Amino acid sequence: MRPVMSPGPDSQAGPAGTWQGCRMAIDPRFYRLARRVSAGELAGVLEAGLRGRAEAVIADFSQPQHSDETMLTYVGDAAQLDGAGPAGIVITTAELAELAEQMTTAAAVLSVDNPRLAFARAVGLCLADDALPDSRALPGDAPQIDQSAVIAPSAVIGARAVIGARTVVGANCVIGSGVKISDDCSIGDNCTLSHCELDDGCNLQAGVVLGAPGFGFEITGHAPVMIPHIGILRLGRNVCVGANSAIDRGSLGDTVIGDFVMIDNLVHIAHNCEIGDHCVIAGQVGIAGSTVLEAGVMIGGQAGIGDHLTIGKGAVILARSGVTKDVPAGAKMVGFPASEAGQYWRDQAVMRQVLRQRKAAGKKSHPKV
Repeated sequence: MRPVMSPGPDSQAGPAGTWQGCRMAIDPRFYRLARRVSAGELAGVLEAGLRGRAEAVIADFSQPQHSDETMLTYVGDAAQLDGAGPAGIVITTAELAELAEQMTTAAAVLSVDNPRLAFARAVGLCLADDALPDSRALPGDAPQIDQSAVIAPSAVIGARAVIGARTVVGANCVIGSGVKISDDCSIGDNCTLSHCELDDGCNLQAGVVLGAPGFGFEITGHAPVMIPHIGILRLGRNVCVGANSAIDRGSLGDTVIGDFVMIDNLVHIAHNCEIGDHCVIAGQVGIAGSTVLEAGVMIGGQAGIGDHLTIGKGAVILARSGVTKDVPAGAKMVGFPASEAGQYWRDQAVMRQVLRQRKAAGKKSHPKV
């Protein structure tokens, strides 16, 4: 699977039809730094402990594994430090502060009780979403629409949106600011697209929602707090998305759909998922956040896939299965919790045999009078 548009110089193709290392920094088409905040100022706002240089300034945001000296990141547990790169400012716990400083060579480390919640507050303090309707409008922000594109009169096209050659946009669609739709795409009626880009030949049926924020939140003592989603959604070539399906944009990093993926009606794909080339996903499937489907995976209707899982290349998930752990390449899974299909059917046969034997034994012990 290749990235939809230009992924940046540090991107590289990943194994088994997935795309690893897509742009982790904020995308200037959709977001901008509203103000530059120093580590010292941020520590005051967050009531955080501070190690290192108070004058270090946030220029971008990232995950620890994709960070550099200009970026703010957060570390909630030691496992997140595996493979961590350099960082500008790291938000973490007091217990991990020294280790984070050593492993990321951070300019400044802020220690708090809840790093993820503190990171969300920092994003809100620093970042503006230029794709929102009330965001600033600048000269030259008009959308770029190819002369051969067909746009329904009732469609709304946002500032800086790009619509390619021979693309058709249906009635009552809303194409958000900065969205890029490439050539030969078909956008059905009543679709809503934001914070996303589509490669050539994509086909969206009516009512599709692409690029909405995901269901990411942090529980506090008062109420759940939504976590900002500052990634985007990328669709590869010739992706088909069925009616009333929804694919969320990434929280940190991107949600990525590969080439020639078929998605049925009423499917939900959560934030930061990676769907490999040639996958087929039937109706009413739900895929939780940060799960990877490698190339050629097939998922039957009403199946549910848990978060942070990897479904191996060519695996088949049968209808109404519930997947709670990684699935090896080529496996066929069924049931809840999903297990290997051959073993599942053998177990079912044994259970039926046991039930028949118990039923027969009950009749013998209670003969008719």
